[in-house]
Amino acid sequence: DIYTSSNNNYTFLGFDAVNLDSDAAGAIDRESGNMLFRLFIWRDMLEELWREKPLLGFSFGKPQRSVSIEILRQAYGEWMREGWITPHNSYFHLIYRGGIVGLVMVIGLFGVFIYLVKQFFMEKSFKGILLLSILIYWLTMINFLVFLEFPYQAIPFWVLLGMTLAYARSLKRENIYQEQPVASEREGYFSHQ
Repeated sequence: DIYTSSNNNYTFLGFDAVNLDSDAAGAIDRESGNMLFRLFIWRDMLEELWREKPLLGFSFGKPQRSVSIEILRQAYGEWMREGWITPHNSYFHLIYRGGIVGLVMVIGLFGVFIYLVKQFFMEKSFKGILLLSILIYWLTMINFLVFLEFPYQAIPFWVLLGMTLAYARSLKRENIYQEQPVASEREGYFSHQ
């Protein structure tokens, strides 16, 4: 049992939830409520993914509901007004809505960052490492916020990622040109043969 009740006191996954007769009905303890809110949504998303196994994810027309949050009467205004609750984790949201394609996108995003970290450390590029620090900060925020779903956060993220990739490419080209022999050296080499 994940949900039990006695005398209007409700327990959900071992956490005391709410007394429906109290003034605090619908509110989890404020200290832990914010994180529990996210954990319940993520758990419900993963359970739904596991249960239904949608290869290409769930349609954007399907509301993303969290049974746990509805039982606890959390985010009542959001899910009654909009019919869905944002998961506050863009990685899970990509996988939930995109299925295998979303999973490939998340893995690809981390692959790009691993490539950039490796490239900038090999080049000993202080500017590149500073750019990466901003992007890594945003990657961490993506775990706990509605980040890539809104343009005012997603646009700067993707633009900075593109600029960082362009900078890494320019460093690579610069090193290739530095390794090539100068024209006078090439002429001297060919003139002796």
